[in-house]
Amino acid sequence: MSEPGPTFLTGGGTCGALIASRDWSRTPLGPLHAWPSALRMYVSMVLRSPAPMALLWGQDGILLYNDGYIGIAGARHPAALGSGVLEAWPELAEFHASVLATVRDGDVLSYKDIELQLERHGQPEAAFFNLDYSPVADDAGRPVGVLAVVAETSEAVRGRRAVKERADAERRHDAQTLDLLGQLTGGFAHDFNNLLMPIVAGLDIVRRKVPDERSQRLIAAGLQGAERAATLVQRLLAFSGRQMLRPRPVSPAGLVEGLRDFIDQSAGPGIEVRLEVPPDLPAVVVDPGQLEVAILNLAANAREAMPAGGRITIAAELVDTDEDPLPGLKPGRYVSIALSDTGTGMDEATLRRAVDPFFTTKSPGLGTGLGLSMVHGLALQSGGLFRLLSEKGRGTAAVMFLPLAQESADAGHAGEEARRPLVLLVDDEEIVRLSMAEGLREMGYDVEEVGTAAEALEAVRTGFVPDAVVTDHVMPGMLGADLARALRELRPKLPVLMITGYAQLTPEQTQGLQVLAKPFRQADLASRLAALLTEQADNVVPLRRWGGASAQ
Repeated sequence: MSEPGPTFLTGGGTCGALIASRDWSRTPLGPLHAWPSALRMYVSMVLRSPAPMALLWGQDGILLYNDGYIGIAGARHPAALGSGVLEAWPELAEFHASVLATVRDGDVLSYKDIELQLERHGQPEAAFFNLDYSPVADDAGRPVGVLAVVAETSEAVRGRRAVKERADAERRHDAQTLDLLGQLTGGFAHDFNNLLMPIVAGLDIVRRKVPDERSQRLIAAGLQGAERAATLVQRLLAFSGRQMLRPRPVSPAGLVEGLRDFIDQSAGPGIEVRLEVPPDLPAVVVDPGQLEVAILNLAANAREAMPAGGRITIAAELVDTDEDPLPGLKPGRYVSIALSDTGTGMDEATLRRAVDPFFTTKSPGLGTGLGLSMVHGLALQSGGLFRLLSEKGRGTAAVMFLPLAQESADAGHAGEEARRPLVLLVDDEEIVRLSMAEGLREMGYDVEEVGTAAEALEAVRTGFVPDAVVTDHVMPGMLGADLARALRELRPKLPVLMITGYAQLTPEQTQGLQVLAKPFRQADLASRLAALLTEQADNVVPLRRWGGASAQ
């Protein structure tokens, strides 16, 4: 009479059949019919599991696994079935020895996407796994083995890494492109603004001298055209991260609330505006004027995306990238300001190009294609990040991440009317210098002109005492910011106004300096000089010339 078949192997697939056909009498497990009930129970559970599972039994960790595990075993199957795990996986002997020792002591181990170096196809290969190890007991309740649930994640990990590498490569490419564009734009802006400066200054002077109405209209049109050209250059600088910013601590809640009426009025009656900005959010470091322009630009885009009405939501929250890293942002704390709409949204092709300069989906003449570029540039130049999310038919969300302020005090000072001062004017471009000097004299200032930073330093060293210095930034031999530092070493309280058409300046370079971007109107220059001189009113030294020279 034949012995009954091992029913615990029923339904065990290929591995169950192999176990049933083996002679186990010469193995540490002993004859199949004599296997303890605990071993039979665990083997039956493993064989019937749809997930790759293995049982490591006894002191040697005898390996018994199911059909799902065959793909992981690879060429080791079927020899690995019934062998010790250290023998079956010699390259992982140290790892499996540690697992056996730890789990047989009653501990549970779990690994996610662990990298293991395996021998596959005759050569080493890095593979990734999710592994869960639990202890199992014998019939007497003593720890006797390890139950392993195994899932290879190599393809998923490599896929994620490939996506990340592509994204990193795209970010590097974008950064290089942006840097190149910035260099080109910065150089163009410097030269172009220098060309605009005498035009604006000249028109400003003529405007005050020509009384008839027709001439005034023509001059006003010329000034308006020059200012539009200057605005276009500033937008290009904003996109490339080279615009001149005046960052200071700003309350997100206060700034957004201050824009509420503007957004409500521009949105129109068919669009609901929601503000979800907690009042206790910490201050961020940003140029408040530029941030206002950015939010209003985004609100205008949202309105145009909802011709039939909808909802605009402006929400802000604290973000900690130490706890939740965000690609493109350094670890730290930021405030995210998101403006979302329920409009038409963008398809993927449009979304990819949305922040490119001059890209627009509007009809010709209705947009420059620089609005989102400016927002993108502002966020980057402020030490943050800009993200645009959109889905066709569902709406768009534009998110700015801005760094927290280290100080909550606003460093601004109000200016008062200034007295008649002597100004040392430094600019290497003669046509710019002459037009500025004439404009200053028209406003009642005394002006001493020099063409280089070296001349300015020599004048002050040899006894010339101006009430203020107005200097260009980009000059041969020495930059305006360096000249300002050198002058303040000679006269620490000397007011310096730096003018520039090339706004590639960091907050460190402009610390303690007033900066005026070219081209500008005479009223702007007068106001800035008045504020500077008012701040230093108690420190003004009576006017002196050096070497007996007189101001012209």
